[in-house]
Amino acid sequence: MARTDANPPMPDFATDYVLQEVDPAYLTAAVKPKQFLHIDQSECILCEGCVDICPWKCIHMVSVSAIS
Repeated sequence: MARTDANPPMPDFATDYVLQEVDPAYLTAAVKPKQFLHIDQSECILCEGCVDICPWKCIHMVSVSAIS
């Protein structure tokens, strides 16, 4: 049976990077828009478990009147 090497060789890292200044307007234009996740209402039991477990705190429970 083959054994894996406990200390595999490190990969070669690139050293030919070019540093350049980026215009702040470019960065603000490159921001991704907010994304919405649709949760199937027939499966949802309103426990808010998805809100509690989301590591990025991007899931919020809102009322239907808030989005209409």
